[in-house]
Amino acid sequence: MKNDTKITVDCLITYYGLKNDTELGNRINLNKASISKWRRKGIPPERQAVFEIITKGKLKADLSKYVAAK
Repeated sequence: MKNDTKITVDCLITYYGLKNDTELGNRINLNKASISKWRRKGIPPERQAVFEIITKGKLKADLSKYVAAK
């Protein structure tokens, strides 16, 4: 789990010490369909930002699309 990449489902499973998507869904109160969607399309940046806050920066959100171009 690298800190310089976006947060993925696998990062969350590792962070929480879980075994699979179902356990993750139970831990963060999401249904299996939502976890599957995150696997296909990635975790939305807004949710990644929440996880960054919850983990006190141990996981880093990919907010690059929200950073103004120079």
